[in-house]
Amino acid sequence: MARRIDETKIERIREAALEIISESGILNCSVAMIAQKANVSVGYLYRHYPSKDDLIAFLLKNSLEVINDRIASLLEQEVSLENLVRGVITLIGETAISEPAKIKFFIIVFNDFSYGINPALTEQVRTLSQQVIDIYGAKNELNPQLQAVDVFTILIGMPFQYFSVYFKGLFEQKEEDSFIIEHMIQLALSTIRK
Repeated sequence: MARRIDETKIERIREAALEIISESGILNCSVAMIAQKANVSVGYLYRHYPSKDDLIAFLLKNSLEVINDRIASLLEQEVSLENLVRGVITLIGETAISEPAKIKFFIIVFNDFSYGINPALTEQVRTLSQQVIDIYGAKNELNPQLQAVDVFTILIGMPFQYFSVYFKGLFEQKEEDSFIIEHMIQLALSTIRK
């Protein structure tokens, strides 16, 4: 008989890993620490994630899929370039405000070159970025000098770094959250538009 999976335990494991890595970094995070914070046994954690790297890969994949799904949905709806940028950056900004550990985790792991991204996910990122170029380039809305990597950087990389810098308090300005998101949207639009 197969063992039942307790989804609340699995979610606690994921949240614990996000929190520990976002607070202490990858090297200072162990499976034992994650299990303790999640209030599960190390064996239980290993039953679902064979290693810390597998758990990290899952969490990174999950983070990127949420963003990719938003981009794909907006492209399918044939929204304007402004609404595409607004939709993606609002998602990232609202996540930064409501769940800062997710943003910190993404930045830490994404900037750690010892962690790769699932090849299927990488291909999806490239495909979506190229679709943005094809669709909005054909409409003469997109800066024609942009490449797929530029689109990814403008829509995803810049907002992550911007919100990270802002919420870390590197600069003293304290604005309303909605102002911060709108400001990032306007920065991205000024870069991506023709």
